[in-house]
Amino acid sequence: MASATGITIGSTATDFPPLCGSKPAREPGVSHLGRKPSVKHQLKLPAESSQKAPIRRLIKSLSAGINLNREAESGKALELSIYLYSVGDKNQARDLLGSFAFDMFYSEKSGAWGTKKEALAFLAYIYIESEETDKATRIIHELFESNPNLDLNDIDWVFEQAIDDTEYYQPRESWNTKVLNDLTKKERITGHFSQVREMIFPYVCGILLSAGGEGIIKNLEKIILSELEWLRSELQDD
Repeated sequence: MASATGITIGSTATDFPPLCGSKPAREPGVSHLGRKPSVKHQLKLPAESSQKAPIRRLIKSLSAGINLNREAESGKALELSIYLYSVGDKNQARDLLGSFAFDMFYSEKSGAWGTKKEALAFLAYIYIESEETDKATRIIHELFESNPNLDLNDIDWVFEQAIDDTEYYQPRESWNTKVLNDLTKKERITGHFSQVREMIFPYVCGILLSAGGEGIIKNLEKIILSELEWLRSELQDD
């Protein structure tokens, strides 16, 4: 599948988009900055048949494509990617992320760039886990270049927020039994997904940009691994 940035998203997912300063040709229907796409952006989705019910439902809801300017729609694609990764479908998660995250643009009129940040951070995480740090680093540089308000030399705010988030974080093992039992399966799954989504950006910044300090990075890694494991457990039991 040819993406809007001129890369090819295939089964190997080894190609990357040009840096933000270049101007590749664009496919019809894919938005420039601040312009709505005239057609839905198509995603690289796995087959539904072999997947658990929550994953099947997301695949079905995304099958018609997404509006890249709508945070809720791109958020569903990110959610599906994290679900796929958690149950072991790492290549499918990687290919899905690559089929939309690079094509999202920063706009003050839309909150969708926040999903781009988290999606590219999770894609970088996948490459970190497969020991392909050069690819992961390029992704994070591309991410910072895509937002005029970000500066690679000024990222203290990333870890200040992460420290606050980790201090308030409560692992599932510490949850009150009654509260846990009152939650629906969907609520538990969504809760674990949200924790991964929240912690992934500061973690990859710490790993790839040598920032934040060893303590916070290890804490973030522990939380992410734990939440992915709980997510896997919930989805496998479905």
